[in-house]
Amino acid sequence: MGRGLYHLAEGDSYSHSGIVEAALQVPKGVIVLLSALSFHGIGTHPAWEVWMQLPANFPKPRITHPPLRLIRSRMPEAFTAGVEAYEIAGHKVRITNVDRTIVDCFKHRSLVTLEVCLEALRERLRDRRHSLQEMKKYAKLMGVTRVMQPYMEALA
Repeated sequence: MGRGLYHLAEGDSYSHSGIVEAALQVPKGVIVLLSALSFHGIGTHPAWEVWMQLPANFPKPRITHPPLRLIRSRMPEAFTAGVEAYEIAGHKVRITNVDRTIVDCFKHRSLVTLEVCLEALRERLRDRRHSLQEMKKYAKLMGVTRVMQPYMEALA
């Protein structure tokens, strides 16, 4: 499949294989934005590339498959706050949780479009099982509270 990555020819395929391959090849990375939305089953926009967040000083990974879309960050909290380890096909993959993913979409709305942000926020607001306090905490941490507040009030 790639350098150091093997797959049994008669083995079962699994969903999110691109995410697992990227996580194995770039272990310091965190899966974010459209890839995280796709993993959580939010929205209708497919992720044609694996969206991954890396530290600003980390060198660009030299991988050809899967195609990566890199987001850089200088904030240490960006790699710990709201990042959870999920097990996919026996491998641990670091992916942002739903609330953090939506906040990241608003932070990088010029990359993912406002339509994606609003669709994800609408779906999250329909799910009233969980409080919105976590999302507000991440919005404050990432500095997008003033951006998100009007949309949250209008959709609520």
